[in-house]
Amino acid sequence: MYEIELKAHIDSVFEIEERVKPFAQYLGACEKSDVYWSRRNPGAGQKEISIRIREEKSEHHISCVATYKRKELRQDHDGGAYEVNDEQEFSIDNRSAFEFFLKDDGLIPVLNKHKRVRQWKTADVLIELCDVDCLGAFIELEILSRSSAADDVSHATAQLYDVLSRCGVPLSAVEPRYYSEMLCESGNGGCDV
Repeated sequence: MYEIELKAHIDSVFEIEERVKPFAQYLGACEKSDVYWSRRNPGAGQKEISIRIREEKSEHHISCVATYKRKELRQDHDGGAYEVNDEQEFSIDNRSAFEFFLKDDGLIPVLNKHKRVRQWKTADVLIELCDVDCLGAFIELEILSRSSAADDVSHATAQLYDVLSRCGVPLSAVEPRYYSEMLCESGNGGCDV
C-alpha cells in the first residue's frame, strides 16, 4: 500500500478544526508515541534501515505497530512537497520481545516523537490535526493508494491540495522535511540516543 501525504505548519489546531468540521467526519483523538530504530553503522552488505514502533492511545484503545517505509519525497511543478511512501506495517503484541530482536540485529533507538492528534475523514482523505512535541502544530493529509503510478499520485495530490485549501492553509505552509529531520535539526527528539 502506498501512502501519499503532505503536512503543513498551522498556527492552531483548534482554528483549523473549525474549518474542517463542515466537510469531514470526526473520528476521534489519540496520542502517538514513536520510537525510530536504525542500524547506525551498517556492516559490509548491510543497508541502512529504519523501523518505527508506534504506540497509539485513544480513549478506549491502545495499540502497538511496527512500520517499515520506503520513503520518497517529491515536489510538484508548483514547488509543493509531498511524500509517496511504500508502507509495510504489522501489529506487535509483545513489544519488549520485538525490541530484543531489533537490538540483536544491530538496531538501536535513535529518535523519539510524540504527538497529540485529532482525526477527521472525507471520502478519500484522512485529516490529522497534530500538536507535535518540540515542533508545534501541523495538519497532515493522507490518501492510501494501491499504486504509485504518476496518474494515481497526481490525482491524490490534487485531492490533498484541495483539502488543504478548504482548510485555509496556504501551499507555502507545506513542510518538505520529515518530522525526523526537523527533530534532529532542532536538537530534540533524542537523535543518536
